[in-house]
Amino acid sequence: MKTVIIFLSLLTIHLGLLVYQSDANRVYYLEKQASRLARECAAGAVGLFDEEAFAMGKMELNQVEIEKYRRDLLGKVKDGSLGVKKQNIDLTVNITELSGNQIVIATAKYWEDDFFRLPFLEKNMIEKQISYSVEGRMYEE
Repeated sequence: MKTVIIFLSLLTIHLGLLVYQSDANRVYYLEKQASRLARECAAGAVGLFDEEAFAMGKMELNQVEIEKYRRDLLGKVKDGSLGVKKQNIDLTVNITELSGNQIVIATAKYWEDDFFRLPFLEKNMIEKQISYSVEGRMYEE
């Protein structure tokens, strides 16, 4: 009987570790996907300049084109074109200005009820944030 009890306890421990490892690998994969998505969105947004301001020698970002790019990228993620199909995702792009430089901050968020199946581990959101900056002017007047 002692052998059965020891065997069942070791089996339970190993199953718990197996479930944890599986869930941890899935969370790691989703964190990498969120980071890749935020990086792709921020890098794409940095290249979308306002054409009229660009013709005048100013490097200003085009808010309308950036919003279109964000919606298109989010649509590709939701339909599975980028390798991961997630419905519970949010992608935001903020543009701030700091001492003449425009900074693009892209944030990708995944959420679920719980990423881990074990009852004592709780994580329900993965959030990654990437920022790129655009240096002020093309030339000085």
